[in-house]
Amino acid sequence: MKAAFEKIIKSRLDSIGYRIWIDIQEFSKTKMTVDGTDSINYEKLLLTAKRSSRVFVFLCNGEISRNLLIKSYDLGMSTGE
Repeated sequence: MKAAFEKIIKSRLDSIGYRIWIDIQEFSKTKMTVDGTDSINYEKLLLTAKRSSRVFVFLCNGEISRNLLIKSYDLGMSTGE
């Protein structure tokens, strides 16, 4: 799936003159803490990605999307910079 997604995105953007680098990060929510909350470190994921990216594309379920968006807002990543 990673290769197919990368091929589609690169072909679309390269054809209109944009240079693009794709780094696909995969993670799964397989571990849960004792209190039932997830153990994904969203802050670490976002800060790592922020070092080399300006645009993020999330392909995930609603709960993970919500958590990523809340954490990115908390980190000041929703200002358009």
